[in-house]
This record gives sequence, C-alpha cells and structure tokens, in this order.
Amino acid sequence: MQNIASTIRGIRNNNPTNMRNSGIHWQGMIGVDPEGFLIFDTMANGLRAPAINLRNYGRLDGITTVDGVARRWSKTDQDAYSANLAAFLGVDPQDGIDLEDKGILTQLVRGIIRQEDGGAAELLVDSQIAPAVANV
Repeated sequence: MQNIASTIRGIRNNNPTNMRNSGIHWQGMIGVDPEGFLIFDTMANGLRAPAINLRNYGRLDGITTVDGVARRWSKTDQDAYSANLAAFLGVDPQDGIDLEDKGILTQLVRGIIRQEDGGAAELLVDSQIAPAVANV
C-alpha cells in the first residue's frame, strides 16, 4: 500500500484535497511541491486546513451552496465538480448548506478527497477526517 500511496500526490503530500499555495502558511505546512500543491507534516494537518478553508468560504465569502463551494474550490471542470460533490452529499448543487456544521464539513472534505484523488479516497477513513474537522 505504501508504494501505491506514494504515487498519489494528495496522499504523498498529506494534502488529500490538493490545496494549492495561496500564500497562507497553514498549521503543519512544511512546503510546496513543484506543481504548487501544499505539503503537510501530518495527514491530520492536511485535513484540518481544507475544513478551515471551507468554513471560511461561508464566513468570508458568503458561500452557502455545494455549487458555490465547488466553483470556489476548483478552477477546472466546475460543473462536473459541483455535480459530483452534490451527488456525494445527496443534495442538489443549489441547496443551502451550513459550512459551520462539522458534519457537513466532514462530508465536504470527504467528497473533495473523492473528487481529487478518486479511489485513493478509500485510503482515508472518516475516523481520520472527523477529528481534524472537529479541531477547526
């Protein structure tokens, strides 16, 4: 499993949501790879950062839908990203979501990992994601 995981950028970088460098120095961030993706010291810190980022989409940007999250998160294929993320959450892309709700944040992080890393998302379990989200 280690050899498989090491070939998947999000897993190798402890950054399963593939956050890119935006100038913020996140807790546990230890570098940036050559393609501009963040590298974290632990998977817990790599899961905490997107939860904070998503929560701030609501607080700072007024985003309240899965579609809004997907369009803010991804710069490519936003329609598919929105549809896939909404399907994973079991909602319509335009349905309102509460980005302060830890359960919603946990599912959004899980859905983004699934979108970003495909089958590699199964390398992470909710018992890893939920505690990281709980600490935001």
